[in-house]
Amino acid sequence: PLIQWNLTSILKSFTNSKRLTEQECLRLGISYNTAIDGINARIKMGYSIRKDSLFEENILCKAHVILEASMRNTIEDSEYEKSVCYGRFMANVPFAEEYSPSALMLLNQIIRQVSYKELCLIACCYKKPAFDCDVIDTYIRSKRDIDASEIFNYFIHMKNLGVFITEPPFVLGSNIGKIRLSFSGEALYELLELQLIPDEDMEGLQGTLSRIGVFK
Repeated sequence: PLIQWNLTSILKSFTNSKRLTEQECLRLGISYNTAIDGINARIKMGYSIRKDSLFEENILCKAHVILEASMRNTIEDSEYEKSVCYGRFMANVPFAEEYSPSALMLLNQIIRQVSYKELCLIACCYKKPAFDCDVIDTYIRSKRDIDASEIFNYFIHMKNLGVFITEPPFVLGSNIGKIRLSFSGEALYELLELQLIPDEDMEGLQGTLSRIGVFK
């Protein structure tokens, strides 16, 4: 009941207090319904709701702040495809006790800053060993491949956000070096359930990564 109270009260506050566009209402509805469906499915499967003080019947409680931020992101994020991802994140919040409220807020901020295509790239790299990102830079210089350039810029952006981290050996003068998904990157994969991204959204990135030979 506390989970439902937090979600529905936030939804009402958005729909009653501001004039949303049709597109914003659509994104918010997708996210909210995904969250409710996900929570109900987990309860039916016997998942244990976290036992800390995250959820309270109080608009200032930590859960309310996290869920409100996620719904606000849904409204303001124009990428329709990410609406489902926000919903899955909210569906996992009540059960993921291994993530502290501050960690969940940090992840919420990162989700807003990455594109849907970058989320697809995280899914491509999950459970993969560290790889040399400078291979992509070398490929771009020799082939002038715009798709490879796009991916290279995504990696730089996500490394700056802490989604990827650099692995030794560290090479002086290297653009980005050897990288792998960080703990935050893996958390995004799990909480947003990126394994559910449709295959057709992954094919282009996977094809480019294969063409470059990133995961040899």
